[in-house]
Amino acid sequence: MRKIRSYKQLVGRLRQQRLEKGWSQRELAEETGLTQQAIARIEKGEVSPTLLTLFKVIAALDLELTLDQRR
Repeated sequence: MRKIRSYKQLVGRLRQQRLEKGWSQRELAEETGLTQQAIARIEKGEVSPTLLTLFKVIAALDLELTLDQRR
């Protein structure tokens, strides 16, 4: 499991997973109920999605979000 420590890393991981699944931004948009433009803006880091939107994208990409307590 790879730890993500910044928003830039997060959106990069989402894009990487989308590409590994062989999906276009439009296909991910259809799976999540978002627009292709919204997916593109998220991947470019132009917007900070709501948690609900982020959860939709994570679920569609078969990823898991875990939170760890800082030490």
